[in-house]
Amino acid sequence: MSQADAVSTSPLPAGVTEAALSRALEGLTAALGADRVLTSDADLREFRDPFQHATWDTNTASAVVMPTTVEEIQEVLRVANEHRVPLWTHGTGRNNGYGGPAPRVRGSVIVSLRNMNRVLEINEELGYAVVEPGVRWFDLYEAIKAGDHRLMLSIADLGWGGVIGNTLDHGATYMPYGVDMGMQCGMEVVLANGDVMRTGMGALPDGKAWHVYKRGLGQPGRKRSGRGDVGLAHDPLLSGTLM
Repeated sequence: MSQADAVSTSPLPAGVTEAALSRALEGLTAALGADRVLTSDADLREFRDPFQHATWDTNTASAVVMPTTVEEIQEVLRVANEHRVPLWTHGTGRNNGYGGPAPRVRGSVIVSLRNMNRVLEINEELGYAVVEPGVRWFDLYEAIKAGDHRLMLSIADLGWGGVIGNTLDHGATYMPYGVDMGMQCGMEVVLANGDVMRTGMGALPDGKAWHVYKRGLGQPGRKRSGRGDVGLAHDPLLSGTLM
């Protein structure tokens, strides 16, 4: 048995019975399909903190779910609320040094959004992109190149890391527009009760300035949603650099 095999990677969350967790996993499997609810030790090992010793189990998950739509995220939240199971969310889960994939609360179910990896829009004239939370720096760069856009992307050291994870963790890149947290113009967020909220000018019906105006009505959403303490950010807008 290897050192990594010596530690179970599926602990029970504090305050949650084995029966409640089992019912929650059944509900999540019904909502997403068995292939997107990961529970085996082999699958969960990928979602451990890459900097922890193999024998540590403080930040290990009981399961990982991988939704691909807003509606599936809402179903995950409904099941988790019903059975009082804690969740931990990440975009790609590969922004090592800014957190990585591992949950802070032992035994949480990880909501991995890495399969929500579409670049929804790139606007060369106004210099912005609309991306899902699983988009890596590699993905956004390749989309800019494929569209022959005259845009330059300011990236982090980890090209395989997530654009949105870096933004929400107050990460920085290297060009003049590299204060990523300050470059977002708004987000669409699924709240803990399943409601969908848009921050910034996206909160206005048919708002036309959402993609380019960083302020909004009241407190800017980016000050409240950084580090994911409000909800699950799944559709942020980022301003870019025009060459």
